[in-house]
Amino acid sequence: PIVNENDAIGVEPADGDRSIDRDELAIVDNDSIAAVLATELRCDLAILLSEVDGVYEDPKNPTTIPMLNEEMLEADLLKFGEKKDGVKMGSKVKAAAYMMKRGVNVVIA
Repeated sequence: PIVNENDAIGVEPADGDRSIDRDELAIVDNDSIAAVLATELRCDLAILLSEVDGVYEDPKNPTTIPMLNEEMLEADLLKFGEKKDGVKMGSKVKAAAYMMKRGVNVVIA
């Protein structure tokens, strides 16, 4: 990451200037920082890396979803399990949704 939350910011979400709705995206990890930076820099593409094989339809069903779209995210049909190997896919998907709503294409790989 360009900015690593472990190095550059506190762990607790900050109110900042309140330009970002905390319910939509709390700035608490590298994914949320990447989402804000990609949006502010008007990036064409953001890539969120993970050690997990993909985003699954259900934590109990290891079938990956090949492509997420805004309709899927808005319908809130995805379920997320616990953190696996330090990766929290819900955070990645929330960051991706934030960027997609603002015109940034996103890949979770």
